[in-house]
Amino acid sequence: MILYLSRKIKRSNKLIKAKCKRTNEGFVVLKGSMIEKVDSNAIPKSIKELREKLRKNNEIVNGKIIKNYLFNSPSYASSFILGMHTNGRTDWKTKDDITLKELEEKEIQ
Repeated sequence: MILYLSRKIKRSNKLIKAKCKRTNEGFVVLKGSMIEKVDSNAIPKSIKELREKLRKNNEIVNGKIIKNYLFNSPSYASSFILGMHTNGRTDWKTKDDITLKELEEKEIQ
C-alpha cells in the first residue's frame, strides 16, 4: 500500500510531498520523495543525524531523496521527511485522503 504526505512547511514556505510504502518490515519512504531542508529544533536525535548524514553524502538531490529508507514507525518516517516531530498516523494518507489512523482503525474492527 502506498501512502502520501503533503504539507506546507512554514520554516521554508515550501510544499513538501512524499510517498511511503507500508510493509511487513515497517514504513519505507520511497526515493524521489521531497525532504524539508530545514530541521526543527525539536527533532528526534536519530532523525537529525540521518538527515545530516544524507546531506554530507549527497543523497539528497534537488530537495529529493535518491534511495528508499526504512523506518519502524509512520511517525519516524514523516519526521524524517518534514524535519520535525509529527504524527505519522495522521500525516500519511491514501490517494483517497484516508489517514493511516483511519485505515488501522478499520482493520481492527
